[in-house]
Amino acid sequence: MNASDLLKYQMNDAGYQLGQVLKDVRDADLDFRISGDSMSMRQTVGHLSDAYLAMIASLEGRKYDWGSYVPPTDAGELLKACFDLRDQAVNKILGAGTDEALQGGSQYIVAHDFYHVGQLAATRIASEPGWDAYSIYQMG
Repeated sequence: MNASDLLKYQMNDAGYQLGQVLKDVRDADLDFRISGDSMSMRQTVGHLSDAYLAMIASLEGRKYDWGSYVPPTDAGELLKACFDLRDQAVNKILGAGTDEALQGGSQYIVAHDFYHVGQLAATRIASEPGWDAYSIYQMG
């Protein structure tokens, strides 16, 4: 397995976990916060979208203004936009085939997504007792 294949596997795994942690999330829980300093799931999804846009801009040789993304307020549109932007970023990374793109994919997609999957899972556990935290893993 080469670096590109490994990165593709890791980005797919992170995407699966992200999808699972947000699967069937209740609209009312999107704004729940574990503490006053933590991000809600809605804020986290917006932040992830911002990161995907930054990755795309970087690969296109553009400077990105972090925090400029205004996510949709509708829950369905919010999640769809996030995953659409993620797909665009992943496709650009894999299509570029450069060391810079691979490093960006490792930082902006793999490490960053997994970091926030943990936060999203903790928030979901707190807001929805009984939610199966193990459902984020691909078993088998």
